[in-house]
Amino acid sequence: MRKIGAVTVVAAVLFAGPGAISLASAALPGASCPEPDGLSIGDDQFYRQVEPTGRQYQLYIPTSYRGNQPVPLILDFHPFTGTAAIEELFNGFEQVAEEAGFVMARPEALTPEGALGPTWSLHGSEDVEYVEPVLADVRSVVCVDPGRTYAAGMSQGGHFVTQLTCRLPGTFAAVASVAVLDHPFDCSPPPTPIIAFARRNDRIYDIEEGLGACLRNSGECAGRATSRNSDGMAVGKGRDVVARSGESSLGEAGWC
Repeated sequence: MRKIGAVTVVAAVLFAGPGAISLASAALPGASCPEPDGLSIGDDQFYRQVEPTGRQYQLYIPTSYRGNQPVPLILDFHPFTGTAAIEELFNGFEQVAEEAGFVMARPEALTPEGALGPTWSLHGSEDVEYVEPVLADVRSVVCVDPGRTYAAGMSQGGHFVTQLTCRLPGTFAAVASVAVLDHPFDCSPPPTPIIAFARRNDRIYDIEEGLGACLRNSGECAGRATSRNSDGMAVGKGRDVVARSGESSLGEAGWC
């Protein structure tokens, strides 16, 4: 599999926006960091389970982690029919985590009956209810700065993370999406920076028109994209969201 160029810059973008906090910030006053005992440092095969469902997620902790001061956290969501391992092949965030010093967690979707593979629940509550204990579990073992918690996703994973700004308001300092941008819920969360990347000739997702009609009709993926202005920027309707369309190395068929 090829790495997606846009994905490899997402982590840097999340930390580089206006008002971004330095990765090397001092420990928060009165912060209590959990002991790092039992953690697998620098291991991309380290998985943890969360209760009550027993679902797992991948946790990557950079080798620079000492557990004595809060660090940033990125939740990274895989595409439709993907897994945490496949997402790792796409973006290589582990290398960026080593360079920047952030912790990364990759949740994994379930495979519903009759589905082609793991699928994020875009209209149900089960995956939102899964993300919350994932966040709680990471914070129970890693010294995470809640003010520097971010989410990123590829394709359907990106679709899901842009929904999370509404469904878990105030949880993420910023989110990033590659290949799909969607915010279908009628809500008014705190303003959340969002950056999105989309290929101009993607047959499944068009940053001007949204997802392909066949997908909208099937109900597998639903929603509309934002409108684009003359400068090539996609400006979110009714929310403080701006997403730039750009090139990536996606194939012509696109992703979901």
